[in-house]
Amino acid sequence: MKKWWITLIRLLWVVLSFAILIFSLNRLPVLHSNHDISELISIMTFGMVLISFPMGVMFYIALIVFIFILNCTTHTLDNKYISTIVTWSWLFWGGKIQWFNLMDKILNKFN
Repeated sequence: MKKWWITLIRLLWVVLSFAILIFSLNRLPVLHSNHDISELISIMTFGMVLISFPMGVMFYIALIVFIFILNCTTHTLDNKYISTIVTWSWLFWGGKIQWFNLMDKILNKFN
């Protein structure tokens, strides 16, 4: 039996995740320098890692490794919208695994 607080935490996580994405996408059009765009994506990434801790940290490390390999083999991703959405989607997937898959397994183990 699922407890009401688990559903509340999951709902809160989803709302916060989409709020972070919407805020980031709304701020991108007013930012013109690469430094400001990089700063916004860093803040978005920090927020997603924070609400998906500890799985978010592992997915963030994997994202850094993937970006490093991608930069060594091909050119970088220059579109700020695509890089924002790809980064957010990757960290959202990590949080989804944590809050919707692993949480059920952990709770079933203790029940």
